[in-house]
Amino acid sequence: METTVLLADPSVSESGKNSRLPVFLRGARAVPFLTVVLAGQLTYSAFEAFKG
Repeated sequence: METTVLLADPSVSESGKNSRLPVFLRGARAVPFLTVVLAGQLTYSAFEAFKG
């Protein structure tokens, strides 16, 4: 007996399956992800600047 395991994300449409972008950068997830990344970069650069 052989079982089939689906590896694709069911929330991704057919057109999105061929995309080279990771799941967290597709569609409406890109802006929140980039906001968090840029906020982290700003925090880290401010820490490094005032560290001395």
